[in-house]
Amino acid sequence: MFDICIGGKCMSNIAESASFQEFMQKRADEIIANDEHCVGLNREILRLEYKLLPLLSPEARDIFLKIDEFTMEFIERVCFLLYR
Repeated sequence: MFDICIGGKCMSNIAESASFQEFMQKRADEIIANDEHCVGLNREILRLEYKLLPLLSPEARDIFLKIDEFTMEFIERVCFLLYR
C-alpha cells in the first residue's frame, strides 16, 4: 500500500479519510433510495409501526421504541464494521 498526501496531510489508507467515508455513506443512501424493494420494505415497516403504536400501552410503546432505536443502532454499527 502507498501513502496518499493531500495538502500536506498523508494517509496510508484512503478509506480512513472522512471525505471518503462521507462519499461512501451518501452513495449507500443513494443505492438504497433507488432500490424499489428497499423502498417498499421501508414503507411497509412504517405503515405497520403507525398502526401498532396506538394499540400499545405507554410502557409497551416505550419498550417498542427502545427496541427500534437499538435495532437501528445495531444495523448502523454492523454496516460501519463491515465497510470501514
